[in-house]
Amino acid sequence: MRESAERPTIVPILLYGALVFLGLYGASLYSYLLFHILVEGFGIVIACSIFALVWNSRRIIDNPYLVIIGIACLFVGGLDFLHTLSYKGMGIFPGGSNLPTQVWIAARYLQGVSFVIAPLAMKRTVNYPAVLRAFFFVSAFLVLSIFPLGIFPDCYLEGVGLTPFKILSEYIISSSFLLAILLLLWRRRDFDPQVLRLLCISLVLTVFSELAFTLYVDVYGFFNFLGHFFKLAAFYFFYKALIETGLATPYNILFRNLKQSEEALRRTQDELERRVKERTAELTRAYEALKVEVFERERTEEALRDSERQYSQVVENSLTGIYIDQDTRIVFCNQRFADIFGYSREEMIGLESWKIVHPDDRAMTDEWWEKRLRGEPAPAEYEGRGLTKDGRTLWVVHRNTRIEFRGRAAILGNLVDTSRRKQMEAALMDSEKELRLLSSQLLAAQENERKWIAQELHDSIGQSLVAVKFALERKIGQSGTAKAPPGISLEDILSMVQNGVEETRRIMTNLRPSILDDLGILATINWFCREFQKVYPHIQIQREIEVQEQEVSDSLKTVIFRILQEAMNNIAKHSQADTVVLGLTRKNDRLALRIQDNGVGFDPENCRKGLGLSSIKERTQLSGGIFILESGPGKGSHMEVRWPAA
Repeated sequence: MRESAERPTIVPILLYGALVFLGLYGASLYSYLLFHILVEGFGIVIACSIFALVWNSRRIIDNPYLVIIGIACLFVGGLDFLHTLSYKGMGIFPGGSNLPTQVWIAARYLQGVSFVIAPLAMKRTVNYPAVLRAFFFVSAFLVLSIFPLGIFPDCYLEGVGLTPFKILSEYIISSSFLLAILLLLWRRRDFDPQVLRLLCISLVLTVFSELAFTLYVDVYGFFNFLGHFFKLAAFYFFYKALIETGLATPYNILFRNLKQSEEALRRTQDELERRVKERTAELTRAYEALKVEVFERERTEEALRDSERQYSQVVENSLTGIYIDQDTRIVFCNQRFADIFGYSREEMIGLESWKIVHPDDRAMTDEWWEKRLRGEPAPAEYEGRGLTKDGRTLWVVHRNTRIEFRGRAAILGNLVDTSRRKQMEAALMDSEKELRLLSSQLLAAQENERKWIAQELHDSIGQSLVAVKFALERKIGQSGTAKAPPGISLEDILSMVQNGVEETRRIMTNLRPSILDDLGILATINWFCREFQKVYPHIQIQREIEVQEQEVSDSLKTVIFRILQEAMNNIAKHSQADTVVLGLTRKNDRLALRIQDNGVGFDPENCRKGLGLSSIKERTQLSGGIFILESGPGKGSHMEVRWPAA
């Protein structure tokens, strides 16, 4: 091939293009109709020539793209011919510039759609006569919509210029040609590189032509001339791609796929010969390796027999029970497995496996057994109850897996007797219950002790200090205006006594507020909130108390107060909150204490556990409640404690 030698260079093309441009421009100055007839006539001749070439070669062309484009060229050329006859000044059809502009837009729509459809039809079997009929009916409809029916939108108005429909249509048509370029590049393996390059240049020039036709106002103006010149250039490169290249080197177009198939066949043949040589060498090496493998296999079989003997010793001497369950029967087991259930090994072989499973666990065991045999997810290890030969219940841990045994699916199991461990766990749970009972009693004793201390402070120290306060007040009243003796004044003593009284009351309150016993938990909560806000005036407390006093049992009142104390103390120290929501509600037979703040929050998983949270949790558990804590950095904290209402 001399494809590279025949490929046109850019300099002659530009030179000839400039000469043609000047010649056509001169013709347009002399007579614009002459210029228009020359350009359109060239395009019509090229379109008809392409149709004649591809239609007469359609039976041997293996690329449907070329045939579809060739058929489209016939009808696009026909519309262009009609456009030429109806052009302003020809005097063949009545009317102004709207009619030829409508025909032009119809032809370009048909051309743009054809170039988009053609690449999509490649690699398919196409009925070319049906395609020809389809283009005929579409073209006939377009012509009828313009001439007799008059339903085609106006494209040019005298004195106004191009209509919005015409300008928008040019942009749509330009977009269709750009899409056609992308589709061509997508199918580039099916085209000769020279043909593909010329087709892309033709489509790009067509886009330039359509864009120029969006700018003219006068049908004889410069942009109209420029658009026709770009169209002429586009048809020239279309001619170069399909006519000149098709006549000079027809196999590049007509037999592109056949050529590719021949090259692929030659490459395949070379590859096959290479593989035959490689395979022959591989067979030679495989023969040599086979002799070595036979020797190694004999050694392996001997080693396998030794391994089986060792494996049998391991299985028989294992401290855990090993068995194989197939078709719900025990088909193999070691002595330890038989001893766990009190059977002899001979009695165990062939025994139905459900007989050594507790009746309450048989449904669960059967379900997992079936799933494991089907290859579905099932617990590899689980704990269940078993039955011995004499009917005793024992706890065992199973570790099972699916295997192939004698050509069929089976379950290989490993079993450990955990009955003794279960007994120890039960004893440990009883011990924990006793420990919690002792802790509860200890807290109750601590509360009683605090109550007693508070009562003692009230009955002795408090009353004594009050008496001193009253006596000093009377003394000051008797003194009148007389000067006090040197040293500390009576007013100072009175102030000190007053501080002592307040301190005593504070200690009493911290130990146990008397209002809790006298007025109940609701009054105590209100009192505590008032006292808390006196100390921390920047923290606002929103109370949501929705229970009655009689709905809270006496045993929970102290617990609720202590939890409230601890929680509010934590908020004041750490939360940096300015609002706290305190709720005590009853819902669905449950009593709930809720404390929520809008502070900085914390990570409950990673925070340092202090005595406050631990004390709250312990009090909640000992009182039979549930402790819930939700928090996060920057999200505040939400604590809720729930107890059964009864």
